[in-house]
Amino acid sequence: MSTQLKPKIIKFKKVSERDGCLTVAETDKELPFTVKRVFWISDVPAGMERANHACKNSDTILICIKGQLKVALDTGEVEREYLLDSSEMGILVPRLVWMKISDFSQEAVLLVLSSEKYLAEEYCEDYKTFLKEKDGRNEEGKDE
Repeated sequence: MSTQLKPKIIKFKKVSERDGCLTVAETDKELPFTVKRVFWISDVPAGMERANHACKNSDTILICIKGQLKVALDTGEVEREYLLDSSEMGILVPRLVWMKISDFSQEAVLLVLSSEKYLAEEYCEDYKTFLKEKDGRNEEGKDE
């Protein structure tokens, strides 16, 4: 069984030169997992929210590469909100952490890195089911 990661801010190295900036993320350095899927979210209408789910078996990293947005994370025990407004930082969202993404600026682009390929059944989109799933996994781990 893999060790459960905790939500955390990840800082990326940014190299600024006269011909532009380069920001770097490498597996086993800034990235705590091998990336198997990449997607990005843009053109979110004002007032809309994204996510409102937890991933059952994949860890993700959220990076706002342009603009800004807010990410609310809920572990089932602790809730915390983050402002993403720099491409030099991201948020690690471990499996079975409820996430809600909101307050997208007009030009916001959110890059998402995932530890697993897409499976529809991977998503838990009901908060009560999320809490039951979380409690079930916590109960399983108590006997180990």
